[in-house]
Amino acid sequence: MKQILLWAGLFTLAACTSSTDQKQETTSTPSATGLTDKDKEFFQKVTVNAYESFSKGDRAPYINRYSADAIYMAPNMETMKGKDAIKEYVNSYPPLHVEFPIVEILGTANHANVRGTYVINDTTGKLMDKGKYLSVFQKDANGNWSITHEIFNSDMPVPTEQKGAAAEKQ
Repeated sequence: MKQILLWAGLFTLAACTSSTDQKQETTSTPSATGLTDKDKEFFQKVTVNAYESFSKGDRAPYINRYSADAIYMAPNMETMKGKDAIKEYVNSYPPLHVEFPIVEILGTANHANVRGTYVINDTTGKLMDKGKYLSVFQKDANGNWSITHEIFNSDMPVPTEQKGAAAEKQ
């Protein structure tokens, strides 16, 4: 259970949230060397595919978004480095239903920041976690986008054990 709560900071990775961010429309900042409509469409499609596939038990589309040397910063644990570490971490979790809609896309022709919210439910629909994330995408020499850095944080309080006088009063 503790691992699920740690990972739950991931949305990445489920039904309705009360976050006001989720009600915002996806926006982007135009610039002379900015993201194209095709780039923005890619981020939307790859994100939806990742969370829909994850919820069906196929974690590959989620994992394949990362570069080989990606930095993955999940809550309450050390930073992970590399797609293999991310794969091991993501595959260690039980079946979950996740959603992580995009709230905002900002960037240039070769770099993009994708900000969103996430909700994680167990398979019975019980809320496990909800929060927000920021993914940094970079376009490689072949024109392919991948996540090079990602961080996510829970909006829920960290579970704690009550000790001392406070626990005795209960």
